[in-house]
Amino acid sequence: TKTGTNQFHGQLFEYVRNTDFNAKDAFSHLNPPYHANQFGGEIAGPIFRDKLFFSGDFQELLQHAGASGLLSVPTAAMRTGDLSAFGSPITNTAACQLIATANGLAGALPCTASSVPTADISPIAAALLNPAVIPLPNLPGTANNFSYAVVGTETMPQFDVRGDYAFSDKDRFFARSSYAYRKYTAPSPGTVFMNGGNAYGNNSSFNDVVGWNHFFNSNMINQARVGFSRYYTVDFNNAYGIEENNILGIPNGNIGGLPITSGIAQFFPGNENGWSSTGDPGWVPNGLGRLANIFEYVDTVSMIRGHHSLKLGASVERVQTSVGNAQN
Repeated sequence: TKTGTNQFHGQLFEYVRNTDFNAKDAFSHLNPPYHANQFGGEIAGPIFRDKLFFSGDFQELLQHAGASGLLSVPTAAMRTGDLSAFGSPITNTAACQLIATANGLAGALPCTASSVPTADISPIAAALLNPAVIPLPNLPGTANNFSYAVVGTETMPQFDVRGDYAFSDKDRFFARSSYAYRKYTAPSPGTVFMNGGNAYGNNSSFNDVVGWNHFFNSNMINQARVGFSRYYTVDFNNAYGIEENNILGIPNGNIGGLPITSGIAQFFPGNENGWSSTGDPGWVPNGLGRLANIFEYVDTVSMIRGHHSLKLGASVERVQTSVGNAQN
């Protein structure tokens, strides 16, 4: 940040970008909405002429960013066991009955060359294939058959405030405080249970510093700084708070009273067919949070001797961190 002066001055700015400047996605052929406004300004000036000065600035980002793509999901017929659309016959028809029996299903039957009997589909699998969990296709075919467009949001206000005081021609003091807060959403494609690496959350950062400059003479200055920085972030999976594993019928799939276990497990239905998966991507700490505090103490002396510049000093940092991650 800049120090204030004996003259008042300021400026305003705005940056705009929107959908009209963007081309369609090469694969989904969609042009998702995009609107970004970044605006702000600064002002500085004297409080007491030649002695006390102020400066401050503020800016904010407001953004709605669209994203589009394609998923591969089972067709309605496939969810009932009809796999004829693949065009390749089931060669080991006895496997269906053996697997279903091992899973505790009564009345299991062998497969046909193109289908899995309803009796061989477990209740958990049937619940997983519900369109409320894995969406139905909205395009033809067995692959890349679900087109989606989602809009993520982001807001980020931030500001700096600074004051400077001139004790004398040899001593100047300043204090500055900075703050930023970011809030974002990244919707999942199709339903909140589909795995697109999506989440929502917020993070904030603080930075405060005080400083003292002492001029011994025109060729030598001492600069002392004491600073504090904090960064804190909280993120959530989009299915946070929904005990979907329990709803599907998976024993102890979610633990009541322990929200970090909420959501849905990663399922890869017919993974050899390239179907899209469900589940938390694994990196989202689901509200456990990450915190870092940094305390910094710096003192430097700068000197000019003839054609040479010398600088020496010391810096001490104390770092406190706290990181919480949900374990899969």
